[in-house]
Amino acid sequence: ETCLISLKKLNDINLHKVKYFYFDNNFIIFILFLFLRIKYLYASTPDLNNSIFRKSIFNKTKYIYIQHSPSSLCMIYKHDAFINFDCIQVVNKNQYSDVLDINQFYNKKIKPFKSKYFFLNNLQNNKKNKINEKIDYLIAPTWNSNFYKLNLHILIFDILKELNKKFIFRPHYMSIRKNEFFLKDLNIENNEIDLSPNFDFDIYKNLITDWSGIY
Repeated sequence: ETCLISLKKLNDINLHKVKYFYFDNNFIIFILFLFLRIKYLYASTPDLNNSIFRKSIFNKTKYIYIQHSPSSLCMIYKHDAFINFDCIQVVNKNQYSDVLDINQFYNKKIKPFKSKYFFLNNLQNNKKNKINEKIDYLIAPTWNSNFYKLNLHILIFDILKELNKKFIFRPHYMSIRKNEFFLKDLNIENNEIDLSPNFDFDIYKNLITDWSGIY
């Protein structure tokens, strides 16, 4: 009863329970969104109707946004990133206020619904795993900023090396996809880079980031 459509080949998931389709083409995904016939669509992707993520032409689908960050909806996203949703999950009072501001400014009637930030449940579960020697720093900036243009990652690497601090660099997936930097140009060891889909906060002492929701 589940159909999974991806722009990336998925080899490490249990696919026998779903119908899986892989398309290496944004236009096909664009067309699929346009002709959807479903009652509700839940998304953790903003910019509805401002990207390949389009509303269905049949106008019967309710679009519900699920937060993947506790950050402000008005500060780290495009000004019109949420105006086409029907309902938005809010995980703190600032996001609730943001939805009210968006409604007033754009004359919308988007419904905010209050909820826990469920990602924190995973952190609570991981607390059981105690680690004696933690890594000093996790470096995890967001994408689509001037972080790499200013070479801040290089400056941070140099400072931490000079101080003999252990660190792991965890770039955002989109930074790699958009070629904001190149892994081959980084003057750090392979074991100092983490590209895995999952990770554990508890193995680090400190976090260095910018606008990333990882904070």
